[in-house]
Amino acid sequence: GSYEYKFRLKDISTNNPETMQDYSKNNIWSWDTSGYSGQFLISVWVRNTGSKSDWEAYHQIPFQIDAA
Repeated sequence: GSYEYKFRLKDISTNNPETMQDYSKNNIWSWDTSGYSGQFLISVWVRNTGSKSDWEAYHQIPFQIDAA
């Protein structure tokens, strides 16, 4: 089947999630980390194209950026 991908970023210190790329067929998201520091969770949500579900599969990756 064909899939749609959504990428979200959550700043652990503020517990504030932000959609970085809404659902699209693009399965790659590029993040310019300039100006960011701290701990984050990067999430990718996946669903079948045309699905009304928020997600059908997802994966989270912890990520840390240390200030220079």
